[in-house]
Amino acid sequence: MQIQEKENPMDETQKRKEETQKRIIEAKNENEKLKAEILMLKSILEFQTIPIDPKAIIIDHNNDKQQGDKIIHLDQLEPSTVSFDPVVNDGIVHFEGIFYGCERFGIGVADESVEFAPGWFSADVKSRTIEYQRNQFWHRGFYVQQDVNFSAGQRIAFEVNLSKTSRTLRLFVNEQELKHYAVNIPQAIRFFIVHYSKKSQFQITRFEQILVPQLEPIGDHIALKWGTKWSDNN
Repeated sequence: MQIQEKENPMDETQKRKEETQKRIIEAKNENEKLKAEILMLKSILEFQTIPIDPKAIIIDHNNDKQQGDKIIHLDQLEPSTVSFDPVVNDGIVHFEGIFYGCERFGIGVADESVEFAPGWFSADVKSRTIEYQRNQFWHRGFYVQQDVNFSAGQRIAFEVNLSKTSRTLRLFVNEQELKHYAVNIPQAIRFFIVHYSKKSQFQITRFEQILVPQLEPIGDHIALKWGTKWSDNN
């Protein structure tokens, strides 16, 4: 007659512990794999863009002209504004370009209802636009000083995200994001540029809808609300 040995309770506990640890490791590996796949998908989407064909709205053809992707300002000393169709009213859109041959220039967004006129902006236009010039972020006749110096020959870009509830506008110089950004911008906008110098040029380098925005602002970035008074104390 054979006597069956009983399994040691300590061995059974150890076995269950090892099985549990194995499942935890498998779960962690699966989780890490899922995270890696999400990151890879996001990196792919970052390069998925839909080009937008810019159509310059030139107020005075004796003052400005379009040559391909360049807007050339002629001999006038007064400011000259050129806005661009199409109107942007959905998604995430990136607008980027380079100014040449000038010390002063502006780039911005305007409510789609704005109709620009030759010369300086009226108070009404100022209330419905955001303009970046001389390292200052302007709205409604008030400005904040930005933290990055910008000069001709550098790439400057605006990115609007109209998919977010807060509808954001962010500004980049050579892909470096500036400290201040705008929120609650209008649901439909146009991009525009302002020439202040004779024979200055602006070349559009990117105008496209993108599927994934730049990383969200972190650290000491400051949100400025459309329609409010802006100051460096915001």
